[in-house]
Amino acid sequence: MLFQVDSLWPKLAPQLAQLTARVVRVHGPHSAIALRTGTLEPRLDFAGVIALNTDQSRGDILITRPSEPLEKAVRAHPPRFIVLTALTRAEDRQLRSGDLKVAGYELREIFYFGFLLLPFLWLKWLPLADRFFSALLSLEIRLHPYLNVLAGIGTVAVLSEKRRDAKSAIELSIVIPAYNESGRLPAYLAEISRFMKARRIAHEIIVADDGSGDGTGELVRKKFRGVRVIRLYQNFGKGAAVREGVMAAKGRQVLIADADGATPITEYPKLAAEIENGADAAIGSRYLAQSEIGKRQNLMRRMVSRAGNLLIRSLLDLPYKDTQCGFKLFDRKAAQYLFRNLSNFRFGFDFEILKKAGVLRLSVSEVAVRWNDQDGSKVTFKQTIRVLTELLKLRFGHLIKFAFVGVINTVADFTVHNLLIVFFGIGEPTRQLVYMVVAFFCANLLAFTLHSGFTFQRRAAYRRFFTVSVFTLLVAGIIFHGLNLLYNPEADVLLTNIFKLSTVIISFITNYFGYKFWVYRYNI
Repeated sequence: MLFQVDSLWPKLAPQLAQLTARVVRVHGPHSAIALRTGTLEPRLDFAGVIALNTDQSRGDILITRPSEPLEKAVRAHPPRFIVLTALTRAEDRQLRSGDLKVAGYELREIFYFGFLLLPFLWLKWLPLADRFFSALLSLEIRLHPYLNVLAGIGTVAVLSEKRRDAKSAIELSIVIPAYNESGRLPAYLAEISRFMKARRIAHEIIVADDGSGDGTGELVRKKFRGVRVIRLYQNFGKGAAVREGVMAAKGRQVLIADADGATPITEYPKLAAEIENGADAAIGSRYLAQSEIGKRQNLMRRMVSRAGNLLIRSLLDLPYKDTQCGFKLFDRKAAQYLFRNLSNFRFGFDFEILKKAGVLRLSVSEVAVRWNDQDGSKVTFKQTIRVLTELLKLRFGHLIKFAFVGVINTVADFTVHNLLIVFFGIGEPTRQLVYMVVAFFCANLLAFTLHSGFTFQRRAAYRRFFTVSVFTLLVAGIIFHGLNLLYNPEADVLLTNIFKLSTVIISFITNYFGYKFWVYRYNI
């Protein structure tokens, strides 16, 4: 349900711009050129909130309202991505009824925002109310676009171009992520071109320029006219650049290769043979017995690399000797499925997609390749620490965040329970059970909000969340009620809280596995 608050929007326009920018960064193409905005109020200023300029003629991300004539805007210059913001009930009905259809586009996300403001809207006439509402909306924006609430003061709908999986004559797409590679990339591109021409392989080369500041993209366009350059509008990271290239690929197979040419393109046939034999992916490896290492890394880098690979294999239960080699070949459909919801935008993307491949039971072959260390490596000590952080986040991030939210949830549960005791008396064990159920429902809504926007950062159906929570409540309730009946007939407040605390561990385990593997399933 949308609660219309026309009078607030002139003051909340900066927060609406922040929310829209966040939606674009999460769901939109990182290789966008510019934004294009509608003409209706409130007019949004995106300067300082996203690294994209506004260009009403060339903008490939359209930000507007449903009541504007969309077909005309789309025909004039078809955008790659559309964000529609409904601020009236009529616009909300238009979005949710399915009446709004744009040829060539599909609805990707739709959600309410401004839920936290609803209990306080009656205060909007008070002095400083605008600042209070702005602060509340800014707080809620940090949890979007993952919240799935039932009401708000506005609705956001995200439309993206429909993917057309047309047959292509291109056999191989070569995706090369590049960040400030004007010195090393040209030689590797020339090597690739010579090899492909000699083998007569129908191919395309895609250089994904990750916001380089040394003119890498411009140099490639000038010297290699047959190479497609996709430029990200800021430096997102190697994983983000690879994702943009993979999603733009048209070839039957997709090869990911590092810009330094550490693995020569002549190793491609080894990986291609595995794909032809039925594998979904083939990854180059420096650490198999048959691998040929020419110029070696220095001792310190070799030790760090080996230790890092061992740690990755151990924590993520991956069977590969080398997860980080930058030479990987995929069947295109498998590649685009693995990369479409990539969450790790930097150097840790390799082990994320290999873990996803394992979850999906895709066939991945590890292939020994020839490899030479290259001068000017981008993998610094700082990057190594970042990869370690990304690894720990992928492995334990949900658990740590879940525990943190669990503490907040438990405090909320105890607070509501004890407030009921203060206002309505301690009562008999049955009344205590009623208090527990009421406190549970209050804490459950808070937990759903925080787990969606913070812990798992995925939208989910509340009915599933509620089902897991009710199952946990029944188990915890039986234990709690039984302990009170057996050991607390006098309804002592201290014993009541001790018994309530004893159910926390059981609730934590049950909820964690239920939420992780059923409610917020792996984002693939």
